[in-house]
Amino acid sequence: MNLTKFDKPIADIFSEASLFLLSIVGGIALLVIVISGILYIFAGANPEAQNKAKGTATKAIIGLMFVLASYAIINQISYVSTDIQISIVSATVVPTSGVPLVTFTIKATITSNVGVDVTTTRASIQNPNETETANILLTDNGVAPDLVAGDNIYSGSWTSSVVGSYFVDITACNTDGVCREVEDI
Repeated sequence: MNLTKFDKPIADIFSEASLFLLSIVGGIALLVIVISGILYIFAGANPEAQNKAKGTATKAIIGLMFVLASYAIINQISYVSTDIQISIVSATVVPTSGVPLVTFTIKATITSNVGVDVTTTRASIQNPNETETANILLTDNGVAPDLVAGDNIYSGSWTSSVVGSYFVDITACNTDGVCREVEDI
C-alpha cells in the first residue's frame, strides 16, 4: 500500500493556508488602491476629498508592502522546511482482522534525508470510534518482529484483547523534529 498521498507536512499546510489568506488580503489592498484612484479623479478641485483619497491609497500601498513582505517570509520558511524530509512510504498490518489474543504485526517503511535519522516511529491502535487502545513503539533494530536492523522497515506487534475492528495510525519523526503521520491503516 503506497501512503505517500497522505503524507503532507504541517508546515506545507500552514504555508498554503497563509499564502491563500495573503492573496485575498493583497487582492483587497489592490482593490482599495484602484478605488482610491477613482475617488481621487472624481474629487476634482476638492482638496479634502483629494487628501482623503491619497491617504487611503497610501495606507493600502503600505498594507500591500506588508503582504508582499509576509509572502516572501512565508515562502522562505516553506522552502527551508521542505529541505528536511521524512516519508512513510508504506505501512502494513498483518493479519488485517482477528479475535482476542491474536497478535498483529505492524510494519512501516520510513525514509528520511541522508544524515537525518528517524528518531521515533509509533503506531497508535484505535477502535473505530478513534479511542486509543494501545501505543506501540516501532523499531528498526533487527529484534523480532523486526527482521533486519537498519533497513528502514520499522516493526512492532500488538495483541488484541477484544473482538472488533481496529485502525492503526503511524507517526514517524526525525532528528530535526519533522514528523509525518498516516491515519487509519
